[in-house]
Amino acid sequence: GSVNNMGLKIHKNKLKFNLFGTYSSHADYQIPNFDRVFNTRFEEKNIKSSFGFNTDNWISNIRYSYLQSDFGIVENASFSEATQRTHILPFKKIQDHKLSFENIMYAGDSKINFTLGYTNNNRTILENNEESPDVELSLNTVTYNLKWYSPNYKKRFNFIVGSQGMVQDNKNSGAHFFIPDATTTDLGAFVIGNLNFEKLEFQGGVRADTRTIDTKNILSEHVSIPALKKTYNGLSFSGGGVYKIKNIKFRANISSGFRAPNTTELLSDGEHHGANQYIKGNDGLKNEKATQVDFSIDYGDEHFSFSINPYFNNISDYIFLSPTGEVSVGENIPIFRYIQKNAFLYGGELGFHYHPHKVHWLHLESNFSTVFAEDRKGNKLPLIPQTKISSTVKADFTHNGKVQFKNVFVQHIYKLEQNRTGLFETTTGDYSLINIGLNLEIPTKNNPIEITTGVKNLLNVEYIDHLSLFKKLEIQNQGINFYIGVMVKFDKDLEK
Repeated sequence: GSVNNMGLKIHKNKLKFNLFGTYSSHADYQIPNFDRVFNTRFEEKNIKSSFGFNTDNWISNIRYSYLQSDFGIVENASFSEATQRTHILPFKKIQDHKLSFENIMYAGDSKINFTLGYTNNNRTILENNEESPDVELSLNTVTYNLKWYSPNYKKRFNFIVGSQGMVQDNKNSGAHFFIPDATTTDLGAFVIGNLNFEKLEFQGGVRADTRTIDTKNILSEHVSIPALKKTYNGLSFSGGGVYKIKNIKFRANISSGFRAPNTTELLSDGEHHGANQYIKGNDGLKNEKATQVDFSIDYGDEHFSFSINPYFNNISDYIFLSPTGEVSVGENIPIFRYIQKNAFLYGGELGFHYHPHKVHWLHLESNFSTVFAEDRKGNKLPLIPQTKISSTVKADFTHNGKVQFKNVFVQHIYKLEQNRTGLFETTTGDYSLINIGLNLEIPTKNNPIEITTGVKNLLNVEYIDHLSLFKKLEIQNQGINFYIGVMVKFDKDLEK
């Protein structure tokens, strides 16, 4: 694979202009026995630009980006030694246009932030003929985000009042339909208050949301989906505090959540290309409603930092995708269905960073994360990630020379066995990965040339991640993987 980036940033007086371009191209990836997984090749082209203007009390930014992605679709466990990058049927093409207009206005000690956004997403799947798309879905989204930040009253209290909204419209024009044509309208309003003391901070808020989904009837030789119009309303809150004492921070928070189902969860009926799943929606889905309690303890000084963050989430009508144990007729693809259950999700994160005073160049880091998910009868829920432990030993260097090594690191990633699986879901064994890398600089007259290089999966371990889309096909994740990157900066003072 290759990834190439080029950027231009100009800042003169009150004007700013940025332009970035990226092009990446990847051949089929190799598994540990060095076979290549046929048609995992992909290509991406990306352009990002922004234009900004600012005065003493007004900041304005216009941003535009375009992304085109072409991904091969893996339908079975086929392997080869070829390194061609030409697209082979079937493959999918995704084109994304994003435009936003942000304005920040200051009035005394208060501030208003208003952002308008527009996104056009076109998803095309070419399975049998490049001239006749099997799936062609266009999604247009208009959003707004309005916030007013109050002055800081008596240096202790301030609040934010805001509103967010969205109108989203999707239309099909291909031979097959995965979801129906639909219009989704979201509207939300909220208020958040902050109260600050010397060692103690409180924050609380409340939010109201409504979503309306209006879909059209689909009747074809492949699928029949009736029209649907539903409105979902929700009210949520949050409250918490932070207490600081010397180098320690204690945080505690309780919050409720609301999430309305989307069109895919309600009405999808078809093959999800690239995921090796036939997905069926559920038009009887209700709002998700959740109450979460979490707290954290953070300690940090010059040489040592530590954090622990457990949480517990009680979710009513939790929406999730579950295997059914069935396969689709003719295509022999596993069928998944969206269902709802009252559930508990709980787990946490734990991490530390040690930087010895007497060995100033040495850094030791480790992070642990886990999540448990089950319904209120104790049955495990599907598609939950494996428990993960990531540990890194890094050496930083500050000596000068013709070539300066900035740092060298060794990382060990261990994912525990996932045997807490849902109905019709298979377990996944544990595995360990070792990654190594270094960063160095080559001095020049201006900015140094920065080089990054390393090896991922150094021991060429054979593994399949529990959430891999290729797990059902028994296709392994990538084997040993070498990489190198070079970055060069050119600066010019426009005032000269």
